[in-house]
Amino acid sequence: MIERFERAERPELRDLPRERFDTAYRFYRTVGWDGYVDVEGNRYSVHDAFCGETVVCRLTLEQELTVYARGGIEDPREPIARHVLTDPGTGARLDWSVQTAQRRPDDRLLRPAPHRRPGPGEGTVERQQPGPIGDYPLPRPEDWPRRARNLLDAFIDRMRSLQKVRGTLPARAREEALAERDALFEQADALGYPASVVQLALAWGADKLLRDGVKVQTLADYYSRIASLELLGMEEVLDLRDWDDETIEEVTGCVIAARRWSPRSAGHFRTTWFDLLRYGQACGWLAEAEFALSKPREEGAHAPVRTAIVTPAEFEYAYGVLVSREADARYAQWAAALTLGYFAGARASEVCSLSLGDLFVDATECWVEIRSGKSPAARRRIPLHALAPPGPVAQIKGWARRRRQQFPRERAQDVALFGPEGNARGYRYHGLIAPLLDELRLILGEGVDFHLLRHSMVSWLLLRLHAAQYRDFRDQLLERDAWMFSDTALERLRALHQPEGLPGKEGLNGEEWLALAKLVGHRDPGTLLIYYSHSLGPIHSDVLARAWGGRPSRR
Repeated sequence: MIERFERAERPELRDLPRERFDTAYRFYRTVGWDGYVDVEGNRYSVHDAFCGETVVCRLTLEQELTVYARGGIEDPREPIARHVLTDPGTGARLDWSVQTAQRRPDDRLLRPAPHRRPGPGEGTVERQQPGPIGDYPLPRPEDWPRRARNLLDAFIDRMRSLQKVRGTLPARAREEALAERDALFEQADALGYPASVVQLALAWGADKLLRDGVKVQTLADYYSRIASLELLGMEEVLDLRDWDDETIEEVTGCVIAARRWSPRSAGHFRTTWFDLLRYGQACGWLAEAEFALSKPREEGAHAPVRTAIVTPAEFEYAYGVLVSREADARYAQWAAALTLGYFAGARASEVCSLSLGDLFVDATECWVEIRSGKSPAARRRIPLHALAPPGPVAQIKGWARRRRQQFPRERAQDVALFGPEGNARGYRYHGLIAPLLDELRLILGEGVDFHLLRHSMVSWLLLRLHAAQYRDFRDQLLERDAWMFSDTALERLRALHQPEGLPGKEGLNGEEWLALAKLVGHRDPGTLLIYYSHSLGPIHSDVLARAWGGRPSRR
């Protein structure tokens, strides 16, 4: 038998492979817009640079999950995430563990036509630290609005060369139209703003032509409405990814006021503009916009959810619940974020962007500097010690010290104020704000969102400023026993004195209204008065009573 083996079988044998046979199971998944993939009933996160992309998953017999960018599975040194699977079907959400994955130079968050809403997402996906004020990839060209409009005009011209007699694009022109769109994408990216309104308008326009079958001339009319130089000249349109309800309302109002349209023309603009923005939201942009795009509203009308504000008693109750559990770092951060929203009027994106270097504190004062605002007006310094009670201010200082002790050797501006313990990088919206809102809705009800805190801050601040001038007005309020209407709190409002002064004579003059708008981060008082001032009724009644002699004109 041995002789037969040596003679007949050994020559046919081959060497064993140098690498062990791979028994891992491979499959494809599409990354959701919240940065997670679904595997066996649970969700596992990857870097948010790959949202909307198809990725390759490799699952071993040891239940180790490795995620690769499509086409990268042959190089095991380049995974974009690694996880150990948890029990199937539990609905758990696990965060990505490969911290070295970076956005590729040619990645574009915008996916031209998914036509689906992003998932809600609640994971602790981290963000890169913000740069200095006004930091953009490239210096902004002075003629950026004209060049941006030229790109949209070029897209229309190229589509006209492809259209049929009836003005629509034939099916055979689809690939060529997409190629033209992508070529203009590259030119738009070269301007230095890869998430501007131009990229969104190009993707939306191609979708209108190829999916909805609109005529090229109709798209040209749409562009003429939304691509005005007044709109393209606004700094906010350079990056639409984290637009919120307020940004949409402010930009929309400013464009309509600048163009001086008739009501009918303004209505046409709103219809087209909101359709464009809804498309961007479906593609994963405008992540913080919740109500402004729900349905068109008449100019100056409040969204129904905004007509109610959080009372001081409700804040105290919710804050007390959170701070009672501040030994847990999550609750300590949520309590601090709640204070910044309710008393400082900070936007959700601004809270997430804060670093330790943005907090200036001493024994008596606490200033918060907003560096990452969407416009020059949004970049401001807020005297938190003049606006908030001593307890919440001290809690924020304590949390900042707690973060500092974790990273004593890092520069303050390189350590996020809110972030995972042991990690200097900060939370994004779904890591900090979303779980805070879940907790607040259990405490205060389903109608709470973070933007409501900002509305509440403005409304109560107007009442406080009026009560600071007329102390007898305070006695008429149901909330007169709240801290914000105490003598100490009203005296602290003197710290609000900006270069323009707040307030001076009876009432607020024009410059003082501008200063108040700047404190809140608005370009002008119009947005503040139309959308945020839910407490003008009592003030108006009191002013009329004093004017007609019913009450003393001064305190």
